[in-house]
Amino acid sequence: MTTILSGKPFSEVTGVTIEYFIIAHKIERVKELLIYDELQPD
Repeated sequence: MTTILSGKPFSEVTGVTIEYFIIAHKIERVKELLIYDELQPD
């Protein structure tokens, strides 16, 4: 059985809330863009 179909809440499976997961993912993406000069701060 896959994790998605197990019926467990996201936080039980990952150890973090979905809100925290999304924010952390966005922060990591911005870091990557800054490192590779794809996002220029104003």
